[in-house]
Amino acid sequence: MPNILDYYEYAKLATAAYIKLEDEPSLAGGRIAFQANKQERLPSLLADQTFDSNKSGGEPVWTIPAGGYLGNADSGTGFAATFFTRGTEKVLAIRNKWGQRRFSKNFNIH
Repeated sequence: MPNILDYYEYAKLATAAYIKLEDEPSLAGGRIAFQANKQERLPSLLADQTFDSNKSGGEPVWTIPAGGYLGNADSGTGFAATFFTRGTEKVLAIRNKWGQRRFSKNFNIH
């Protein structure tokens, strides 16, 4: 059963799923952390702790494996995803690319 720290990690990854990486040439942890902060998704210290193994204080970090970032390759569904891994843990974060208004309209959610 997940505990409060698990939920905290999931919340960070849910936010990190919205980091735009289409123009990023590398999925290295330092680059992900840089973009997370630049795009105001995660504060710099938290982004470094989460993704950059050189700045995590020796703690394991989340990575995005090759092919794990599906930015705009969604076949017109309006959804995209990021696959995060840390050791044996795996998290698939799915995001709505159209925003709440379009999502609500398409699925009749109010």
